[in-house]
Amino acid sequence: MPYYSPSLPLTRDKTNGYKLTETIKEVVKQNYKMLLLTMPGERIMVPKYGAGLYQFLFENLGPELRRKIETRIRQQTGQYMSYVKIKEIEIQEGSDEYGNALSNTLFVKIEYFISSISETDVLNLTVSQ
Repeated sequence: MPYYSPSLPLTRDKTNGYKLTETIKEVVKQNYKMLLLTMPGERIMVPKYGAGLYQFLFENLGPELRRKIETRIRQQTGQYMSYVKIKEIEIQEGSDEYGNALSNTLFVKIEYFISSISETDVLNLTVSQ
């Protein structure tokens, strides 16, 4: 079976030394998560890389901020992951298991299509302090 890259976060595996991603779908999801969580300027030699979702945690989540976040996600995806086509983006305040809103927490759900393998996937990402 082919392996593509180490699975993040790094964890030990008795078979390969480290757990590895086994499918293109896993690699794309892992790379997408990194793109969304990386702050612009954080990646060496690529200063504009990253959606920087953490920077939005302390702002009031209204329609204007949702549009700003969605625009940022779409722009970064188009520039750095052009093989991914976004179908839908959902942005909400995070909530606990009882449905109570959690301050300084964002929940982002992105449904996307991976053109190179003709598959759809969903990334559910909770961003918190």
